[in-house]
Amino acid sequence: MKLVIPFILPVQIAALSVFGLSACSSSSKPTGTRAALVQSGEGPDSSEENEEDTGDPDAPSGPQDAKPGDGTNEPGGPAGAATEGLKLFEANVHPMIVQWCKACHAKGGQPPMLADASVQATYQEINTKHLADFQDPAKSRLYLRIAKENHNCPPNPGCEPAAKSLLEKLDEWAKAERAAAASLPSPFDPAKTTGAKTLAEKTSSRKDTGIPSGSLYFPAEMAMVKAPFMVKDRSDAEGGKTITTAAGAVDQLNLNTATNDATLGTLIFNVDIPTAGTYHVLGRVLSPNQNANASSSFYVRFDTNPLQVWDYPGTNNVLMYDKADAVAGVGAPLAFTLMAGAHTLEIRQRQAGVELDSIIVTSNLTYDFSTFAPINRTFDRMEFDFSTQSGIMGAKLAMDIAEYDMKSYIIRNPEVVLPQGSGSITVKGLKVLINDRFLPQHATYVSVQETVAPPGKILSQASLIALKDKGNASDKFSLTFEAIEKVP
Repeated sequence: MKLVIPFILPVQIAALSVFGLSACSSSSKPTGTRAALVQSGEGPDSSEENEEDTGDPDAPSGPQDAKPGDGTNEPGGPAGAATEGLKLFEANVHPMIVQWCKACHAKGGQPPMLADASVQATYQEINTKHLADFQDPAKSRLYLRIAKENHNCPPNPGCEPAAKSLLEKLDEWAKAERAAAASLPSPFDPAKTTGAKTLAEKTSSRKDTGIPSGSLYFPAEMAMVKAPFMVKDRSDAEGGKTITTAAGAVDQLNLNTATNDATLGTLIFNVDIPTAGTYHVLGRVLSPNQNANASSSFYVRFDTNPLQVWDYPGTNNVLMYDKADAVAGVGAPLAFTLMAGAHTLEIRQRQAGVELDSIIVTSNLTYDFSTFAPINRTFDRMEFDFSTQSGIMGAKLAMDIAEYDMKSYIIRNPEVVLPQGSGSITVKGLKVLINDRFLPQHATYVSVQETVAPPGKILSQASLIALKDKGNASDKFSLTFEAIEKVP
């Protein structure tokens, strides 16, 4: 027989430290009183906001299987809680986004996938990527991209009218979501793990640079720079500097000529590939072109292989990450087959006026780099006794917690740790509450369903950006699961 145990694990956040970063981009119904608690429970990058996930390698990744209206695993929480918000989103916000953004951000395009034809998929993507700020809609990334950055503004009605209209609709939607969250019942005193801890009682701490698995990160100024490439100070660059071409530099669009043209600028990066495989190049780049269809470009290659064109769209003087491919729009990323060991990556001048902030060499194309930003953050690891809930003596639940920014926390690596020789369990529906309250943005782990055998398993590789409520010293985090099932 299966032992099904809904439960909640509390932890109070004490003092946290932040080291700074920049950022940018979707059951069975429980029964009974304790199940009702789990149902109401439940990330950065700001979107983790974080913003603000807006741009963190920890950028949250949302569930894909939530069903609208079932009241369990959709953003919005209990039955009916998100109904009004979802209705307003479908009627007012979704049509605008699809009309304006589907050329690039529909399914199969570039992330974030915020213009999908599916209302539910778009709703989840915007919530889990924190692209809408329900407390202050004017801080929503959706709005700021048009209002402040003039990003691909619709020609009719234009940037300013479009931004104004979008903000009005976001405000209506945000009011409905705030009302839904406020209407959620406060749970009663649930079964809790023993030894709830504050961060001051952390098991350990570790520094994290935020570079995703399978990836290498290089600030552009680390390269060996050959003129007319030059280093340029830029306040919004990740390291405060970019590489650009000096005044008087000219385009060299002929590939054959460029191969042997010693007058072209080059950037040489020394790259130590850890594991043989297929790798791709991404760069945080800038183009002075306002038209996204007016491309800018570099040449790129590893070692002495033939040069390839790396084309990217006009960015209107805004730095953004782009996968190296041969088209200005969304194309197949260039693939480089590399053996383990030392290599050189060459970026060669093709068009003047471009800027390069940083380079990522990665074998991980499942990661959403659109909001990536390097970080230097300390995570505190906390462990809780998990014996009673799992039915396995000595079982533990662990997670990493840090402050993401002044408004949010980041939670990573929710993990079940089991003693050697013990049985296995299946964990379903991990959710996060802050001060016993659910926020629709915190749906990152609701679709978790993992069977865990000794010695344990991380339940999700995604990062959850959780908005602060009362602040570092007072916020209490609670983890709930839809069910824990002992595997026979």
